[in-house]
Formats: sequence, structure tokens, C-alpha cells
Amino acid sequence: MSEFEFFMGFYSLLLGLAVAELLHGMGNLVRGRHLQKIGLQTGLLSLLLLIAMCATWVDAWQGRDETALYLQRLAAPLGAAIC
Repeated sequence: MSEFEFFMGFYSLLLGLAVAELLHGMGNLVRGRHLQKIGLQTGLLSLLLLIAMCATWVDAWQGRDETALYLQRLAAPLGAAIC
């Protein structure tokens, strides 16, 4: 397993959990029948977050060949992602 495969596996796991949490929260809102209180902004924000998460995956995949992975460079992004 190369460094990139390890990093993408870990990062995809974090992003996958974020997408699952977003969809779970939206499902709870719909099941709670609070649709009257949910405005257009909430739906658009959820859509924007989903697109941003998918764009992060695509960006990481497209930059995989020119990216060198070093632990010192990954410490800050991984710390922010874990928080």
C-alpha cells in the first residue's frame, strides 16, 4: 500500500462519515415533520455542503500524481478534520 492509498483511504473515510452525518441530519428533519420550519436556506446549505464534500474528493483524486505526502504537511489538515 502506497502513501497515497493510505491517505486517500483515511481521508475518504472521514469524508464519507461527514456525508453520512449530513444525510442523517436531513433525514431526521424530514422524519420529524418540521418541514414548515425548514426554509429554503437549509436545503440549499445542505446541497452546498454535499457538493463541497464531493468536490474535495474529486480534487484529491485529480491531484494524486503531483502530490508528495509528508507527515509534517498532513498534521494540520488531519488535525482540523478530526476536530
